[in-house]
Amino acid sequence: MTQDTLGAASVLRADEAAAIEAGGVFLLAEPDRAGLEHLTALVLDGRLTVHVDRVFPLAGAGSAHEFGELGHTTGKLVLTP
Repeated sequence: MTQDTLGAASVLRADEAAAIEAGGVFLLAEPDRAGLEHLTALVLDGRLTVHVDRVFPLAGAGSAHEFGELGHTTGKLVLTP
């Protein structure tokens, strides 16, 4: 559970709590233009980084899914054309 500056409490899922404990921020973004432009600016500014664990060709989507199901990823899995 966390408490914001106004005193409102929120119940966190385990992954959200783990991100905060690790010094990170749990972020969900709606896929709208303004949100994506903001995320792009953060990336270009160096204030947002994403750790990529592995890159798979699109034809290897099944392998990527199987790898993700193992539960040993340390970052994002990326599919490329």
